[in-house]
Amino acid sequence: MTPSHDLFKLIKSLSSTEKAYFKKHSSFTRQDKGGNIYLTLFDAIAKQNEYDESKLKKKFKGQTFVKQFPVIKNYLYSKVLDALELYHSDMNQRFLVRKMMNRAELLRKRGMYDQAMKILKKGKVFAKENEMHLSLLDMNIHVELGLALEKFDMNWVEQVNKEITHNLALFKNDAAMHDVNFKIAIFYHNYLITRNPSFLKSAKQIVNSVYLSDVSKAKTFFGKNRFYESHAFYALAKGDLKSIHYYTKKVVENFENSQNKITKNFISYVAALNNFIEICGELRKYDEGMECLAKLKSYPDLLNSYSINAKIFFVYNYLYLFLHNNSGHFQDSKELLAEIQKELKLYEEEMNHSEKGVLFVNIAITYFGLGEIKLSIQWLNKIRNELSLLNNPELDCFVRMFYLAAHYELDNKELVAYLIRADARFFSKKQSQFEIESVFLDFMKNKLPSATDNDSKIKLFRKLRDSLIPLVNNPQDKIYFKYFDFINWLDSKIKGVSFQQLVRDTFSSSK
Repeated sequence: MTPSHDLFKLIKSLSSTEKAYFKKHSSFTRQDKGGNIYLTLFDAIAKQNEYDESKLKKKFKGQTFVKQFPVIKNYLYSKVLDALELYHSDMNQRFLVRKMMNRAELLRKRGMYDQAMKILKKGKVFAKENEMHLSLLDMNIHVELGLALEKFDMNWVEQVNKEITHNLALFKNDAAMHDVNFKIAIFYHNYLITRNPSFLKSAKQIVNSVYLSDVSKAKTFFGKNRFYESHAFYALAKGDLKSIHYYTKKVVENFENSQNKITKNFISYVAALNNFIEICGELRKYDEGMECLAKLKSYPDLLNSYSINAKIFFVYNYLYLFLHNNSGHFQDSKELLAEIQKELKLYEEEMNHSEKGVLFVNIAITYFGLGEIKLSIQWLNKIRNELSLLNNPELDCFVRMFYLAAHYELDNKELVAYLIRADARFFSKKQSQFEIESVFLDFMKNKLPSATDNDSKIKLFRKLRDSLIPLVNNPQDKIYFKYFDFINWLDSKIKGVSFQQLVRDTFSSSK
């Protein structure tokens, strides 16, 4: 993205109150024809639906600042960020603690010890509530210890020293939990790409380490979260859905047992809900997932920025579709699809490619379940033509197979033949090919074309179904069954019953 588009995106991200704050509190001295050039340019950019620099230059033709347009834009970008920093300073935990510590330090240097300590105590309480161990160490060492020494109060010095030791221990514990958590996350990512068992073996060694032996080893709120997340990552790599459900639920419960942590770490709470609801969908725990999904919209006061609203838009709608797709309630999602497409125009730019891919594929599956295959393919084409899924290889592979199945539904024989050849080349280049990929492609390429009538097709579908059943619980292959029920799709071909009905029946029998 160019610097010009950076400025445009930043201005368009501002809420109405943020814009008003910027225009009221930003001080500019440079004037040109028609008033302050920075505010004039700000308003002009804010009115554009898409950034068009040529229109801006044409609009301000004749004004001297146009000759320095890049400089003016960079300065305006900096000023907008300055205003945002000030506007949100009361919500930034690090900024608040730093401000209190600086004030306490200023008062100490002026000999106003009581006033300094009064502010410092507030800062310490705030830092403790937010587990800001480094900030606490900073206040202990660089402010409070100085106060104690200047007053020559050795009892106070001893107390501060004990606090330093305590906060240092908490910081080390938190850092250790952070370390094992991210090591397992990295091993899992590498395992996803390569399916090399050595990564799984390395992850197991970490899971068996002291810090992950028991949750009591974690001494902080965030340390406990990392303990549960580490075990969830390992369970994910093994394909152990029940353990994933247990550990992701523990993270959610940890947040909800400390409500103040939700307020101050809302996006992290949303991520925890996302992980838990997603596994509820895989396990067809529809009621539990929907109950948890409602929590995403139960904190309206925290939806205070464009980026947070964009995140909620993605997470809520993706998970709603995911839960309904996996339970066969495709019809219940129909009304939501129009609303999603409308709001997508507002938030699409804020979403990364992986998020768009996950949302779009669930929209495509919903349309598939409704029997509207052409609309399903339209959304799959958006993924294939507009997105890069290099950071989500499992979704990339799934889309290829589902795309093939969708075109088979429409009897696009020539295109199916082309896709089979293209996918065979793609999968052959992977470091590790899943069994489902080779079985499915072999079926589509070498077996299905030999069927001359419906009875022979049904026999072949039964054989494919028998080949896929053992793969449903295979840690490597089961990812393909996360989004789409290939077994019920095959059963719909064998039994001549709608795919939607079979998925719903499977859900009902699993209760």
